Amino acid sequence: MDQRILNQAVFSQGSNMNTTYNYQFGGCLPADAQTYVWRQADAELYEGLKAGEFCYVLNSRQMGKSSLRVQTMRRLQAEGIACAAIDLTKIGCQNLTPEQWYAGLVRRLVISFTPFFSPTAGKNTAGFNLRRWWRDRDLLSPVQRFSEFIEQVLLPTVPYNIVIFVDEIDSVLSLNFRVDDFLTAIRACYDSRADHLPYQRLTFALLGVATPSELIRDKNSAPFNIGQAIELTGFQLHECFPLLRGLASKISSPQAVLKEILTWTGGKPFLTQKLCQLVLESNELNTINDELKRAANIHQVSCIVHHFVKNLVRFHIIDNWEAKDEPEHLKTIRDRLCRRAERNRLLRNSSSTRRLLVLYQQILQHGEIPADESPEQIELRLSGLVVKCPIGRNYSRPVLRVYNRIYELIFHLGWVARELASLRPYQVTMDAWFASGGRDESRLLTMSELQNAFIWAKGKRLNERDYQFLSASRQKVLATVAREYRGAGRQGSRKPLSSLSPSHSSNGINRQNSPSLSKPSKHRPSRPDEQMIYEHLVYCVQRESPQELIERFDQLFIKGSGYSDPEIFASLQRVILSNPSEEEFKYIINRCCHILINRWQMQPQHQGAIADLVALLEKTSQTRTTAVLSTARKRLQTLIHKFSRSEEYLKLRRLVQVVAPDANRQGTNSQLGRLICRYPYLYSHALLSQDSSYEHQQTIRHIQAQRQWQFEVNLSQYVTYMVRRAQSTRDTSSRIIQPVPNPTLLSDRELYSALQQFMGNVEGSSYTYRDLAQIFLNRRSQTQSYRAFKADLYEYLISSIEPEYGKHQFNERLYKQLTKTLPDSDSQKINDFLILRTCSQLLNFLVGNPQNPNHYIFIDLISNMGPTQTMGLLLKIVLLSTKIKPDLERRFSILFSHYERQTINELVWLVKSLENLNLAFVVNFGNVDLSSVNMILMGR
Repeated sequence: MDQRILNQAVFSQGSNMNTTYNYQFGGCLPADAQTYVWRQADAELYEGLKAGEFCYVLNSRQMGKSSLRVQTMRRLQAEGIACAAIDLTKIGCQNLTPEQWYAGLVRRLVISFTPFFSPTAGKNTAGFNLRRWWRDRDLLSPVQRFSEFIEQVLLPTVPYNIVIFVDEIDSVLSLNFRVDDFLTAIRACYDSRADHLPYQRLTFALLGVATPSELIRDKNSAPFNIGQAIELTGFQLHECFPLLRGLASKISSPQAVLKEILTWTGGKPFLTQKLCQLVLESNELNTINDELKRAANIHQVSCIVHHFVKNLVRFHIIDNWEAKDEPEHLKTIRDRLCRRAERNRLLRNSSSTRRLLVLYQQILQHGEIPADESPEQIELRLSGLVVKCPIGRNYSRPVLRVYNRIYELIFHLGWVARELASLRPYQVTMDAWFASGGRDESRLLTMSELQNAFIWAKGKRLNERDYQFLSASRQKVLATVAREYRGAGRQGSRKPLSSLSPSHSSNGINRQNSPSLSKPSKHRPSRPDEQMIYEHLVYCVQRESPQELIERFDQLFIKGSGYSDPEIFASLQRVILSNPSEEEFKYIINRCCHILINRWQMQPQHQGAIADLVALLEKTSQTRTTAVLSTARKRLQTLIHKFSRSEEYLKLRRLVQVVAPDANRQGTNSQLGRLICRYPYLYSHALLSQDSSYEHQQTIRHIQAQRQWQFEVNLSQYVTYMVRRAQSTRDTSSRIIQPVPNPTLLSDRELYSALQQFMGNVEGSSYTYRDLAQIFLNRRSQTQSYRAFKADLYEYLISSIEPEYGKHQFNERLYKQLTKTLPDSDSQKINDFLILRTCSQLLNFLVGNPQNPNHYIFIDLISNMGPTQTMGLLLKIVLLSTKIKPDLERRFSILFSHYERQTINELVWLVKSLENLNLAFVVNFGNVDLSSVNMILMGR
């Protein structure tokens, strides 16, 4: 049927111009919608499916694809063709397995053809039990079950020609598995027509916002090379009779108004319907109608209509468009073009976004550009922002133009410039630097460019390429400034150096968000070969099992031969042959380990692989080979062997005990090191080093918080159990109390004593440690000098020392220690800094100096006062300045590492000290609710 005749037929179905009209924009138009516009695509899709051809409509959003499907289904059903519509968004795409997804497809088909599957539908008197049918074929893959359902159930059950519409096909791009098999299965249905005649009754149609290349990798087996692409264009004036009828009921010269609307929208269905509705709802209709009636000629009519529609567009669509974009249309275009959905992960893909923006910028600047089938042009067309025209004004070939005037006014050249500026300002130079293998220093940033880059990067999460490029640029600038300083010989030349340190510059990158740029000087930028290895491992750990990765690690770093990826193996060879220092190699291998470990520790089923990886690194020291090794392999084995004897490797072994501890770690013959998982306050210093990456720091902090929270919960539950158990001894009803394990390594009596010490009233007073510290600090304002403060501090501390022990030697030694602490400041007024320094010096005296550990006094305190009272003394110091708490944790980490290879039964005093300190921290700095402890302390 001719398209014009079809439109006239639809128009002639009702000539009453007073019919209430409602233009629908957004969503799918119902089958009986008065404002549905029939286009050439309607005829092509209907005729193609009726002829049994595979058809696909792949276009930008809000072009009327779903409405086209509804109308085509209605026409086909009217001719006796059975139709089913599968909206893939209703099946979902998040966290689905292939089995769930394919089962969802089959279920939608059963629902669509319910009359044929009901118990009363002829031979299927018992109905169709999908669940049983699906489970009976659990030996088949999901796609095989889908194909078998089509052949053995659907075709025999539905005796008519069948058309299956698959809408929102682009949602498969969000699945965590490929759907090549699904599209191949569709292709197989067409290939089977020659051998299996029932397949001649089956036809498919796909609709969505995607390209064939996005949907399937194997182009030879795809249905797209046998199907018919249906091009869905914008509304043409001669097609818009249904829209004209609604306008004619409200405004004079409806043809002129509709023509002006199409001039603004370019025929975009969403915008065209929206503008038609805005015309009907306009408060100026009476005024405009009066002006049109008075118009003397067509030119005046055109001017009146132009200004009327222009004002509607500007007020309701363009001005403050982001707030008025409801339902969302313009934001959808912007987000697809600018990859806004990716902002919540890392930086959006600047390279691809920049290419799209530059391409669109060229179209704006030149009006049109020659069209091709490049990925960038196809993606730009799918955004809906541009349209492919069959012939250009300046080219006698297809061209790309901005779709309409509305888009051109909203997404203008200034908007493009702002979006480009929001991308990496150094993208082009960074790409060129990497293309040169990191050798072309002319591509690195200058001082001003680097400072602008730091300003731009503030608060953003950069990737490794950014860090490497910015670090290399910073090193170059620092070297240049240093040379200038040496030449000038003036102190003033040093000033630019600090401005290039993002951790000190007010405009720099936040240390928390940019570890690679704000780490100690020991850090250096990764060389290209190193970076290639890192990125390779990041890629593999996201796709392969731990066992596969351990085998990779063994081949690459331990055996040093036979690696599956020659390019990566060659990169490692170049790294080794560049003769890195032991410190450099320790950094490289440590980082490689943590790329895997940081991923594995998040999944409990993979945590055991961490121990396997760490054990692998000792193979070179345990294995002796008589084979003649190459220089690189020999050097690699030497470096690995030395790494397995390093502090970095020891931290890895500790991490194993934290993430995947041995089952018998608490045995009295076990080494102390196996208890580290019990003490989260040691993690920061025992598991991290200066070279730890930001990701690894975050991993350890996450584990630390998780373990601390779990201990607090367990302690709260056990304390509650202790209360109930104590009450049950006085309760004649003899209720059964469910046992709860003691989360500490202390006996119940020791635990009670510790809780009483750290929570209850101490030193014969009615105050807790926290109260005493607050009272002491409140008196600070009355203290005349630092010397007087130290005298008061001495009295504050010795009140926690047993008199018998203190009067022998300790009190005198403590007094002397305080006397010689910062004597130059004795006459100064006390301040927070002096308190902090004093507390640090006290910890040096009581626990040991980190630079020169000596634990004699600490051990002597524990031997005479016991672990609980000794920890109480340390707690009193920490409560004076909570900033000193990490310092105390660090000292205990040193103490722990000093004894960690000794057995637990040799270190009972230290284990009880660690347990008591854990309790002291939880009670005074944790979030646990221990209100029930007061019941114990009060004897209730």
